[in-house]
Amino acid sequence: MNPYEARIRQAISYAATAALIIFWAIPVAFVGIVANVSKLCETSWLSWVCKMPAVVLGIVQGILPPVALAILMMLLPIVLRLFGHFEGIPRKTGIELSLMTRFFIFQVVHGFLVTTISGSITSAIEGFSKNPTQIPMVLAQRLPTASTFFLTYAILQALSGTAGGLLQIAPLVIYYVKLFILGSTPRSVYSIRYDLRDVFFGTLFPTITLLVVISFGYSLISPVINGLAWLAFALFYFVWKYLFLWQLDQPASGDTGGLFFPKAIQHMFVGLYIQQICLAALFFLLPGGKAMGGVTVALIIVTAFFHMVLNNSYKPLLYSLPLTLAHKSYGMPQTGEGDDTNEDESADFGGDASPTSPSGVKASKKREESVQEEKILVPSPVPNTSHVQHNQGPGPTRDYGASVPVEGKRNEGPTDFNHPASVEPQRIIWIPEDPLGIGKIEADHLNSQGVEASTENATMSDNGKVDVQSHPPGSDPNTMFG
Repeated sequence: MNPYEARIRQAISYAATAALIIFWAIPVAFVGIVANVSKLCETSWLSWVCKMPAVVLGIVQGILPPVALAILMMLLPIVLRLFGHFEGIPRKTGIELSLMTRFFIFQVVHGFLVTTISGSITSAIEGFSKNPTQIPMVLAQRLPTASTFFLTYAILQALSGTAGGLLQIAPLVIYYVKLFILGSTPRSVYSIRYDLRDVFFGTLFPTITLLVVISFGYSLISPVINGLAWLAFALFYFVWKYLFLWQLDQPASGDTGGLFFPKAIQHMFVGLYIQQICLAALFFLLPGGKAMGGVTVALIIVTAFFHMVLNNSYKPLLYSLPLTLAHKSYGMPQTGEGDDTNEDESADFGGDASPTSPSGVKASKKREESVQEEKILVPSPVPNTSHVQHNQGPGPTRDYGASVPVEGKRNEGPTDFNHPASVEPQRIIWIPEDPLGIGKIEADHLNSQGVEASTENATMSDNGKVDVQSHPPGSDPNTMFG
């Protein structure tokens, strides 16, 4: 893509994101109107609403709004991902990183800023009507009262959020639905039963960092939120540790090399800025608080300076490795973990070390030893017929080698971008064994034609239901459960 076109697409994409954030209140407001549809009877042309049966009116007013709101929130990440595709981001990981930024902005605006401002104004309306000249003073007094909603939110996340994470009712229902609809072949049944679920960090991180922003924003205005946030994060730690150990996995196609974490740190700085700006505004609105307001402004400058230093120090390392790690790159001489590479750095990276100098001789010997080790370690090509599911551990080392852990992880080096069919082993055709013996006959016929097939560990019942008893044929039994 032309770089200028890419920039234009990026600008249009983020403009559409901003418009979506602004106008998202329209469908949400409509859902709120539907939730109070009985009040519309007072309007003459909507009087027919009250003539509906009580059961229908109860469904429309009580069940339809939360369902519609849940659907809207499910559609939001899909739309934001489409914006990332329109921008021209080629990789799935890049789409998730873009989604993380956009979804976080949406969460902060709608889940924090709008709620805080509306809550403060709502509680201050009476003060405005009595004395309009005291609007700044009333806002400064009423702003802390808006923290009640966020205290409730922190408690809700700490209790129901972690309980829902352990219960996993939605994945359980999806599991049985997929098994009923998609479980038609042995491999699909095996994948549904034993593959670990993927995690979508693009939507996971913003929901957690939103709680961080809320905690920072009200940590001084309403200190009780600190204890609730601590409880929430402590429970989150145990829940997500359990999930990542036993239920969740990240395939090689979704690995970013840790790029989600730096973005999460940037989001935490948003919470710091919001906290300090709110404190400065409160100090300046209150009488006699201008001195403390000035100190808070100075604190904002110090925070921004530290933020800039942090970015300048570590941002280059997000996408490029330092030369001190070049010996671990593909195609470079491999050295042991404990080897001292400082002595031959000049020889490795174009220095003036002479081949006859001690360091040059040592470097040459190391390179020769490394080449010999590589020749010994490279396995001879053997026919590869085994198969490992994409979310499982390493396959047999005689077929894959110790450094290729999962299907979807291509061979290291220049073959990373080759078509999977050119670098991955051919799967064994897995046919279920049925009562009539048709599957066995078909497997024998395929084997006679030079196509490997097997009915091992798979059966089909009289009503056509497929079941598996163990791992696919040709794979490592030790990787059955990931």
